[in-house]
Amino acid sequence: MIRAVPFRFLLTVLLLSLASCAACPAEARARVLRPDFQTPEESGLSFLAALGCDDAMAEYLCLAESLKEETGATLDGWLLARQDIRQEVGVLLQAAARMLPLATEPWEEGVVVWWSEGQTRRFGLKMVEQHYFDLYAQDGRTIGGFLRHPPGQLMERKGAVLKFVLQDPVLRSLNSTEIRRLEVATEWKVAGFIPANTSP
Repeated sequence: MIRAVPFRFLLTVLLLSLASCAACPAEARARVLRPDFQTPEESGLSFLAALGCDDAMAEYLCLAESLKEETGATLDGWLLARQDIRQEVGVLLQAAARMLPLATEPWEEGVVVWWSEGQTRRFGLKMVEQHYFDLYAQDGRTIGGFLRHPPGQLMERKGAVLKFVLQDPVLRSLNSTEIRRLEVATEWKVAGFIPANTSP
């Protein structure tokens, strides 16, 4: 179950800095339907679009696994906790979809992207890299998981042979003849929230 108090506090800090009462813009709706996690800024825009468009599943998809573990935020927990947050903040949420990245700064675990209305810094999103794999089986199944290390650290070279060492309990459900394709990638996700007048 989600520990609602700290998670609610963090989100309320973020959401109380947003102000407006416009409906979900078409551009924000497009981001919700096709989120982009390739860069910290694009991932942040996807999260803010999801907030502004009141899309719980899209919001949850943007959260880093580290934040979910820290706060106990299962999907069910998030669905429950977000209702309280939305009631407290109300229409202020709707400005989220119009926030723009102002600056990106290093942070010990990733980067912080500062967001603004105009040139006024409103809040920061802590962004972290998440590495993952997806295995596609001949029968159409997709099996995946998160990597503890960047993909480059999982490669071993012996002479002219480059080997990718992937260890995960989920792999026990497949044998090598069933594997059609392996995809390994990195994405950026939201790991925390920072008020405008503080530092990471």
